[in-house]
Amino acid sequence: MRAPLLITAALSALTGVAHAEPGAVSSVSGPSVSEGATKFEVRAATFDGGALDDRWQYRAQAGHGFTDFWNAALIVRATQPADENAELTSIAFENKFDLTATRDWPVHLGVQFEYKIGLNGNDDEVEFKLLAERDIGDLTLRANLITGRALTDGADWEAAYSARAMWDATDSFALGAELFGEPEIDAAYFGPRAEFSFGHSTLSVGYLAGFDDASADGQLRMALEFSR
Repeated sequence: MRAPLLITAALSALTGVAHAEPGAVSSVSGPSVSEGATKFEVRAATFDGGALDDRWQYRAQAGHGFTDFWNAALIVRATQPADENAELTSIAFENKFDLTATRDWPVHLGVQFEYKIGLNGNDDEVEFKLLAERDIGDLTLRANLITGRALTDGADWEAAYSARAMWDATDSFALGAELFGEPEIDAAYFGPRAEFSFGHSTLSVGYLAGFDDASADGQLRMALEFSR
């Protein structure tokens, strides 16, 4: 299938991701895939204020580039309500495809598919993403259009979006901002992000403030990535 047909299919699917609060341990994925590259990552997020006050979410994943256009990852997620123990919520399998024909386009594109196996009473889910990225000197711009649903009778498709702008201040430090939102529930989060690189590792820290009908006043997000 040619790249334009894949893009059209992804956009047409945006009719309406099974609901989770925007942001948390999700990210803004880039489309690039490198053959032979392996990445391990752990993420954590805690909510402040509102209905989700003191709730934590966790994510651990391992991914590998099997070709120059296909990367597969195994993802484990957990959540921890306030004053309770952490509990696994899903094990997921993610496949990302770099639309290599677009690498020379003004905007580099990719597509991503994830299947989540629900644990401890959570439903199975599917999620699709259209990935877009543009580099302008030391500035990298990314955007994701997302759709997904729970695999239960009567579940609706839900739409979401995310975006990130990062400026490489030095070889080991980048600063920028992120935006996450879900139009159907009228919730959005926006805030700064900083990345610190050392060797093959990257530490990321960010804060997102909640807007509109967001269920928390804000989120503190952290991630540690190792790649080789």
